[in-house]
Amino acid sequence: MAVPIRDLRSREISELPRNGTKTFRFRGVHATDLTSGEMVDVLGPVDLARYGSCTFEFTDRETGVLRTAQGLCLLVSEENGAAVDRELRVVSTRLVEQLHADLESGAYRKTRYTIEGVGEPPKTRYGIPTRELVG
Repeated sequence: MAVPIRDLRSREISELPRNGTKTFRFRGVHATDLTSGEMVDVLGPVDLARYGSCTFEFTDRETGVLRTAQGLCLLVSEENGAAVDRELRVVSTRLVEQLHADLESGAYRKTRYTIEGVGEPPKTRYGIPTRELVG
């Protein structure tokens, strides 16, 4: 069951590097519309109470076991300077919280994020040391 994006709480592993950085630009968010229960692509400001998590499966890097998680599904338009069209599935609580204000305002669409992973699982911490405004 989907939970509002503002309430996402998880410490599971995401698709980000363990020790290192990647840069991203996002064009939108793939989310559950909590009023209808349908999956939608939000391409502007995100109402964190109205839109909820997406459910996805991933393989745990440590155990190799297939797991299901609730997370934030970001629609990626650029990764490390290259144009792409894919989802980035994030379950890192700290990272999701750092994106809240930009999601709500819609600023995420005009921002290039450097996302950094520090430490080895299961204690990897993800954060955004750099934000660059772009057109």
